[in-house]
Formats: sequence, structure tokens, C-alpha cells
Amino acid sequence: MFGSISLSATQEEKLQEIEQKFKSGFFSKDECIKFKKIILGEDSEVYCGRSETKSLTIKYPNTVSDPVTVMDYVKELGVFTTPSHYPEGMIEFFGKSCKNFTCRAKKATKRMASTFKRKPIYHRRHPGARLYAMSMFELFYQQQLKKNQKKIEKFIAAWPDKKKNSKTVVTLIKLNKAREQMRKALGMDLNTNVEEAMTRYWVMGDFLEKGKIKKQKISNDIKKRGVLLAKYKKAVVDFKSSIKKKEDEELYDKIRK
Repeated sequence: MFGSISLSATQEEKLQEIEQKFKSGFFSKDECIKFKKIILGEDSEVYCGRSETKSLTIKYPNTVSDPVTVMDYVKELGVFTTPSHYPEGMIEFFGKSCKNFTCRAKKATKRMASTFKRKPIYHRRHPGARLYAMSMFELFYQQQLKKNQKKIEKFIAAWPDKKKNSKTVVTLIKLNKAREQMRKALGMDLNTNVEEAMTRYWVMGDFLEKGKIKKQKISNDIKKRGVLLAKYKKAVVDFKSSIKKKEDEELYDKIRK
């Protein structure tokens, strides 16, 4: 069913931004229409280069996604920043001889990779290990930004006419998505500075490491319920992941192809 609806201030701003980029030649007409439909709904009647865009008759969509462009994702990558301070436990891990960023990022990356590869039984015995690894991931990510900053700049300068260093950009976007998901687990987002993110992970890791493991007998019924619950959770996660993966692949294809 169709009906007229008013646009929010944020939607209006996004539409104007897309229109301006179309008029400047940054977006093609097809891209302009596509991005406007992301805001207003796939079945919306939209225009590019015409004033009717501001007052539209559209179909009510089931969900309205925030407008997302390739450049939005690239900007979200951020800029390399050398941490001004580190968690105390992390400094102890680095040792006295490892003081510069390059050495610390290399050492942190190696430990992070080995921790994430550990089997579940290890993490049950060391519940804080993953949190320490997530803290170290922040350094790994900054190292990747530092290493690829010039490639990012060349990509931005050439886009969308040419797709320079597209593989590198896709890899960084994937890493940034992983960083965002890790941060969300502790109530942070991409606006949280790297020092605060590392500290939060580390403090939580220390807290979990203080706990003691107690062995308890569990009945077979509870074990069976646990197995069923695990399967259910996995099914839900797999379903949501498949949808998200499809959306992500569309973005990556746009960058690469």
C-alpha cells in the first residue's frame, strides 16, 4: 500500500548529500538512484537532478537501512594513531626491550593470533585470554592502517573512476567490521579511542582471570538441554550471518569490480 510520508531531518540531509554528489559527477545516475532507494525503500519513486526528490510518494518499507556508500566505509577505517599509553599488563607483556610501536604491534599480533587459535578448553581455563587478544587486535589494526595509509589515499583519490588498491581496502574494511563487533561486546563503538578500547578489554580480562574454576556434576538432562540450546543459538547466528555476509559481499564486489 502506498502513502505519503514526511522525511526526517537526517534523511533529508542524506538525500541532499547524494544529490550534490550526483550533480558534481561523483555519483552516476544509477548510483544516485540506488543510494536514495536505500534511504527511502526499494520500491520508492526517486529522481536524481530533479527537485521532486524532496517530496516523494513512496511505499512503506519493512525496514529502512542507513545510507551506506563505499566512501562511508573507507572513512570509517580511520587514520593511524600511535597509542599514547597502554594497559599496565600489556606493557609487562612487551618487556623492557620492546618500546616502539612497531615492535609492540608485531609482538601483540603474534600473541593475538595464537590466542584466537586456541581450543575451547584453553579458554575455559584462561577466561581472560580472549579479552587480552581483543586488546592486542587494536594494535594490529593500527599497524595495518599505518602500513596501508598511502594505498587508502590513492584509492580515495581514484574512486570511482578507477579502483586502485581495491583488495587492500576490502581487507581493511573486513578488519574494521571485526573491530567494531568486538567493541560492541563491551559497549564501545568506532568513536572510542584506541587507548580506552585497549584498557577496557584488558581490565575485563584481568577481572575474568581472577575467577576460579569449580568442577560440578551436571545431570544428563541439563547436558542435553545445553546441546539443544547451543544448536538453536548456532542456527540463529548462522541465519543472521548469512544475511549480513550477502550484504557485505555486495559492498566488496562494488569496490573490486
